[in-house]
Amino acid sequence: MTTALMPSDRKFGWTFAALFVLIGALSHPWLIALGALFAVVTMLRAELLAPLKRAWMKFGELLNHVVSPIVMGVIFFVVFMPVALVMRAIGRDALCRRYEPAAPTYWKRREPPGPREDSFRNLF
Repeated sequence: MTTALMPSDRKFGWTFAALFVLIGALSHPWLIALGALFAVVTMLRAELLAPLKRAWMKFGELLNHVVSPIVMGVIFFVVFMPVALVMRAIGRDALCRRYEPAAPTYWKRREPPGPREDSFRNLF
């Protein structure tokens, strides 16, 4: 990961300090002490958190490589495939790709035949 995309050591420290304090307040009180330790290190010497930040970012990249294909597969098989199967079952051809051997052409005639001559003069 390039350093331009990584958060600063100070942002990383404050984020984890807040996260540990929040989780500690909700369930595990000893995490409040860990959050306080992160806050002190962030205030005094945030550069000490750089190796931990790099390891955390590498862990995030690893999770991305594992979770993204799984999520995309679930979306495909839960959303797109059932819709496609229903469309195929009812005979809908949304892209007009059905083979018609008797058709002289697959071109569709437009009425009106196209956009006006001057409609694309100043696009930007």
